[in-house]
Amino acid sequence: MLSSMAEYKCPRCFAPVQRAQAGAVAHHFGLVGALIGMAFSGFACSKCGPIAKKEFTLEEQSLMGRGSAMLVVGGVVVLAAAIGVLIALG
Repeated sequence: MLSSMAEYKCPRCFAPVQRAQAGAVAHHFGLVGALIGMAFSGFACSKCGPIAKKEFTLEEQSLMGRGSAMLVVGGVVVLAAAIGVLIALG
């Protein structure tokens, strides 16, 4: 689902670019940690390695910013839903 939101191409080789792994945050904090960790992680090309955000066009940078905001909102919604379920179960 997240990969269908936007597909970025490497500005160097035009291969598909993915967000870097959320790492330890995802391991320790589960889905919420993964979503928020991905929002603040960089981007990496499978061929060229890590890519600085400034290498992308301004339009792509704007899309990336919106995508990051949506990941944070998604993490907050998941956390709120989990708390709501726990409260409902009493």
